[in-house]
Amino acid sequence: MALAARDLFTPAGTSVPLLLLVAGLTAVLYAVTRHRSGGLRLPPSPFGLPLLGHLHLLMPLPHQALHRLASRHGPLLYLRLGSVPCIAACSPDAAREVLKTHEAAFLDRPKPTAVHRLTYGGQDFSFSAYGPFWRFMKKACVHELLAGRTLDRLSHVRREEVVRLVVSMGQSAAKGKPVDVDAALMGLTGDIVSRMVMSRRWTGDDNDTEEMRSVVAETAVVTGTFNLQDYIGVFKNWDVQGLGKRIDAVHRKFDAMMEKILTARDAKRRQQRESADSEDGGEGEAKDILDILFDMHEDAAAEMPLSRDNIKAFMLVLLDHSLDLFIHDAAEST
Repeated sequence: MALAARDLFTPAGTSVPLLLLVAGLTAVLYAVTRHRSGGLRLPPSPFGLPLLGHLHLLMPLPHQALHRLASRHGPLLYLRLGSVPCIAACSPDAAREVLKTHEAAFLDRPKPTAVHRLTYGGQDFSFSAYGPFWRFMKKACVHELLAGRTLDRLSHVRREEVVRLVVSMGQSAAKGKPVDVDAALMGLTGDIVSRMVMSRRWTGDDNDTEEMRSVVAETAVVTGTFNLQDYIGVFKNWDVQGLGKRIDAVHRKFDAMMEKILTARDAKRRQQRESADSEDGGEGEAKDILDILFDMHEDAAAEMPLSRDNIKAFMLVLLDHSLDLFIHDAAEST
């Protein structure tokens, strides 16, 4: 039989409902008290909301919101992005403590769901956990992939693309046609990066290049979309936005595209080795970044084996990050 409201305060009524209520409140108060007076000395924190934490305080522009919060609470803030704890360093001194003095404590990066899936479970360099692989890839970037001699070897790419742009703008001017300088410069950046990475122009009009632009743009969209699974704990295993299916679809497209690119490059490298036309790429070509990654993949004596998935994940992050402005502009125009 259900209890009336007044029965809750009688000796018979206190047996279950009231005792459960009191026990629950006591547990909450104990947890809060222990959290505040426990071993963790957390920085100042503004008032947060259940589930959301401090997400509502970071709108509409996070950098301006952080400035306002830092002016009120100090340069080091403890925030909860939904269920995710976060420390915000909002001054040069605080940033120096995080990025330099205590660098080792902050080396790892959180892996959003989209990034984790698209990079084959975190097989890239930028989101991999600090450890032997991370140190190996950092050394490879400094001494091989992004080294000065690599950039010098590919300097002809930059010269050719700049000349190509100037000639194109001159032809447009001679015909009295207006030139969108912003779009032209972003196209220049895209072509330079894409040629240095895989010897292919970003602004090409062939089907393969159009597919590459489309797939990389889709990866930028899904990685930039706010995902409830990453921030609200109760949604961690519940794809309420349908974003998980979209991420998986984009990943399948990217994997198929990269397999085609890697297979073609692998065949070209075998042909060059057989013909022995040149020690540096064949037919006088300089090695691009994809060639260097293949060299690391095929080096049996390498300090750390580089898998095919490592190459794909590295290429994704390199293209996505390097061409971010170009992708964003193209997405807005459509």
